[in-house]
Amino acid sequence: MRSHTFEKWMGASEALQGLDKGRLIALLLGLLALIYGCDYFSGPLIPFTIFYIMPIWMAGSLLSGHWAHGLALLCTLATTSIDLEVMEQVHLVGIAWKAMVNGAVFLIAADMSIGWARLHDNLQYEASRDPLTGAFNRRAFFERIDEELGRSQRKNLPLSLAFIDLDNFKHINDSQGHEKGDEVLKAVASTLSPHLRAGDALGRLGGDEFAILLHETDQEQVKPVMNRLARALKDAPRLADTGISFSIGVATSNPRRSISADELMAIADQAMYEIKHSTKDGIGFTVVDAPAPS
Repeated sequence: MRSHTFEKWMGASEALQGLDKGRLIALLLGLLALIYGCDYFSGPLIPFTIFYIMPIWMAGSLLSGHWAHGLALLCTLATTSIDLEVMEQVHLVGIAWKAMVNGAVFLIAADMSIGWARLHDNLQYEASRDPLTGAFNRRAFFERIDEELGRSQRKNLPLSLAFIDLDNFKHINDSQGHEKGDEVLKAVASTLSPHLRAGDALGRLGGDEFAILLHETDQEQVKPVMNRLARALKDAPRLADTGISFSIGVATSNPRRSISADELMAIADQAMYEIKHSTKDGIGFTVVDAPAPS
């Protein structure tokens, strides 16, 4: 039961995260206004403190700590203003005490929501990352491909995917040990990451295989990008004396053709395979065919 409730909350939370910031703020302020109206007209005998926690928690979870603390203050002022309306029945000291208690409750709720949001973000990050290199793990990387393919087809934008295999990596593991092999893998990821743009993604598919997702990059744009990345790998100090080279296959999707993440990866993999079993240490480029005209 508890797990089912948590999953429902997570689903609702993800749906709300899909709203732009302006609409989300309007939703929270509208919810606060609704709660305030119910509190105002219900009279002082019905406590509404717990209901004010809802927009505060949502602000901390979905917006920022500043918004959560701001709503906590606004809720304190709202509840206090209602108490002042009935000041002839309630002693001023009692109003002040209730305001302090409510303020403390709202601030605690704000801090708890901020902490929960950070924990949730950390768990999501860890679940999506390869623990050795910090790159996306295989599952998360394929999810990114699916997202970008959908966006590519909706907006008619190009998309390129590079499959990178480390040549002679097995020799490193066999001759120098797995610790040295791990250092090489981390060096590959740390070398590539600074050269990627926001929106691009680096994934480790397993073993010595990496992939790079290059959004809004067509067959002409991807060539200088991949040549620059290959040069960065060759010039990296931590990789220069290892004897490692890189076989790379690049597939550029056609937004007019529907294709899955698995299919696009298979095309890039095949381009890499052809390089690896011919010259090695090179880049092979391929473009997904457009659909035949009807």
